[in-house]
Amino acid sequence: MNTLTKQNARMAGAWYLAIIIFGVYAEFLVRGSLIDHSSAQLTAENIMGNELLFRSGIVSDVICQLCHLFLIFHFYKMFSPVNKSQTLFMVSCVIISVGMTILNLMHHFMPLILLGDTSFLSSLSAGQLQDLGLLFMKLHGYGYGIAGVFFGLWLYPLGVLVNQSGAFPKILGWLLKLGCFGYLIEFIVVFLVPDLNWITYPGLLIALIAEFGFCFYLLIAGLNHKDYELAHS
Repeated sequence: MNTLTKQNARMAGAWYLAIIIFGVYAEFLVRGSLIDHSSAQLTAENIMGNELLFRSGIVSDVICQLCHLFLIFHFYKMFSPVNKSQTLFMVSCVIISVGMTILNLMHHFMPLILLGDTSFLSSLSAGQLQDLGLLFMKLHGYGYGIAGVFFGLWLYPLGVLVNQSGAFPKILGWLLKLGCFGYLIEFIVVFLVPDLNWITYPGLLIALIAEFGFCFYLLIAGLNHKDYELAHS
């Protein structure tokens, strides 16, 4: 174990924090403030009245996904000596999640096309274009949920690696593994029984605690040198 690995841990924490910041900005400060799923007209007015903010959500999402790739690079360096197969599984889930999330941003961009220069859509009324704009934002939400399967799935091998490494508190590993099931349960509920959406809240809360906890542990503590060396000497 050398200082480079401890530096990797702190860099991973920084990339993890960046993911949280850009992800929260795009999902809550942009989409959460502009999209009204009960009103296509209000949503259209919000988007066109705050076009730069809406566009910044797309850019923020892309940056978030790029940060996830940098994060997984550092995690690969940290955890491949611990368990190569679990590390490769974790990396595969992240790559799939990143690809799906970025492609899904096309749905996010569509309202700008529909509500902007619509000369080639002259056969459609303003109300129809607004309805289509909201439809694409709803499709983005569902696409986000599908990509969330893999965004959640990567937490399980990460939790396994955290516990096997001997460098982190065991509770973090268990919370990360439970957080994985929180995302998976959300996917099942949203697509099978959406009226029971409240069922997903406990699992997502665990995932939130796990990811925030692990992120800040990496930033503050890095990892436990002696325990890591003892487990993998």
